[in-house]
Amino acid sequence: MPAEWEPHESTWLAWPHFRGDWPGKSEPIPWVYAEIVRNLARHERVDLIVNDVSWERRARTILEKADALSDNICFHRWRTDRVWTRDSGCIFLTPPADHAESELRALHFQFNAWAKYPNYKLDEQNGERMAKAAGARLVLPFVVDPFNEKHRVVLEGGSIDVNGCGTLLTTEECLLSTTQQRNPAMDRAAYEQLFADYFSVQAVIWLDSGIAGDAAWGFWLLTLATWLGAILTLARLAALRTADQSMHWLQDLAIPLLFGAFLIYLWEVAVRGFGVSPVLMPAPSATARRLVDSLPILREDFVQTFMRSVLSGYVIGCGAGFLVAVIAHRFVFLKRGLLPLGNFVSALPVVGIAPIMVMWFGFDWPSKAAVVAVMCFFPMLVNTLAGLAVAGSIERDLMRSYGAQPGQTLLKLHLPAAMPFIFNALKINSTLALIGAIVAEFFGTPLHGIGFRISIEVARMSLDMVWAEIALAALAGMAFYGLVALAERVTTSWHPSYRT
Repeated sequence: MPAEWEPHESTWLAWPHFRGDWPGKSEPIPWVYAEIVRNLARHERVDLIVNDVSWERRARTILEKADALSDNICFHRWRTDRVWTRDSGCIFLTPPADHAESELRALHFQFNAWAKYPNYKLDEQNGERMAKAAGARLVLPFVVDPFNEKHRVVLEGGSIDVNGCGTLLTTEECLLSTTQQRNPAMDRAAYEQLFADYFSVQAVIWLDSGIAGDAAWGFWLLTLATWLGAILTLARLAALRTADQSMHWLQDLAIPLLFGAFLIYLWEVAVRGFGVSPVLMPAPSATARRLVDSLPILREDFVQTFMRSVLSGYVIGCGAGFLVAVIAHRFVFLKRGLLPLGNFVSALPVVGIAPIMVMWFGFDWPSKAAVVAVMCFFPMLVNTLAGLAVAGSIERDLMRSYGAQPGQTLLKLHLPAAMPFIFNALKINSTLALIGAIVAEFFGTPLHGIGFRISIEVARMSLDMVWAEIALAALAGMAFYGLVALAERVTTSWHPSYRT
């Protein structure tokens, strides 16, 4: 039996139709499958099982919208109960390279829906159909019970894993369970003989319920020692006093970097040591690996969310807020009317604004930019008005004594005094804009974007990709905030907070 990572001729999938498999989350699932098919069809044939002609039509529509429909997809109209072809379908075997027989075989184990669900009769027929479609010789594995009676063996494809070199990995929790019992007549020895007869397996590795969470006391002692060493190192580094400015800058940089790296290390250790399911909390190493492997997808999401939605909405919202604040500063009635309105609108939840903007501006990035603009407008308005009013009566009297016009007073007195307030709004909005754009993408978007990807991957329970998107958003937000802070430092270097 070849390993899963070896080259494939085809991958078998069944188009999702049973809503009970994803309670409350079934809407995005077809789009998730479309993304899977799109990536697979680039490299191999996809044999796609659909319930009937109408379901094939639905699948083709979604695949076409997802740019996933190609000649590399072969549709099979077979009725199914569920879509878990890995468990209900057959297992294809290829003969060894030095073997005289070159015939492809298909092991069709009995499927009973994990000894848990009643609706599996249609899925139980998948193996035979798949073998016939692939032109493989069908093999039905049997076992003989103590009463010398033959029974079909129940075995899901997802319950085993092989390395293609004669070693098989499985768990007692699955095959030897007395709760969801598959084969009452079989024990460990019987399964090992089955694997040897049908898979040519030479060694079977039995796990209790998996590798995760099996850390011994030595592992935790090492973790405790590392924790103490890191704490002492950071404490001593923070206590160092140096007159060298460059060394002081390196110290300020090193402490948060080391502290952050140590937190990531503790996260990794806790997830590995306690055996936390990746569905609940993936390890940082898994997130980093997924981030590197998904760079093209992340780049598309970054461009859609940040470069289009965030920057456009940020510029529009901050620019409009600034201009309205300048006008309101000149006309007192506008200031008194806009501030209460600003407080009211700023309290509106983004989940209430986003669907309205989608209806007004469509599903693409302009609706997300509109949400961002609304969120950025009023913080800029309020902060700029506060900054324009900060100049004292003495300074205003001085400008009047010089005979300065209102425009000159604005440029030479009010705006410079308001710069710290304006940059405070810009920094606040740099994070609000990203949050607003991501949340807005939950309410309708094209097949790209950080928010869209998070919602889709959560439905797939692919938390490593979710955390990769979160890491991308965090890095983008930090970089954006840092650029604004750097611009503030250059522009307002005269401010007392920057004096040494």
